[in-house]
Amino acid sequence: GKYLKSAFLDGCEMYEDQNQTENSGVGDLYLQCVSNAAVYRPTFVSAIFFACTAVAARMSPSLNKEIWPAKYSAYLIALIITLF
Repeated sequence: GKYLKSAFLDGCEMYEDQNQTENSGVGDLYLQCVSNAAVYRPTFVSAIFFACTAVAARMSPSLNKEIWPAKYSAYLIALIITLF
């Protein structure tokens, strides 16, 4: 609960204070900062994962057709880690 919320809000506090002083009411910068944290983490993990699998498939083409349960498990675990 609190830890998960804290993980996405970490680093965005400066925008929360800025929006309160400007009386914007919506918190555009704060909302954008939190949204970026929610999008860029899993996107980065996906890019790294697929780049690694592409390199591995290039080095050993048989790896592209094997060990799918391990690949899916590693990918899902990496995505879950980005939540924290």
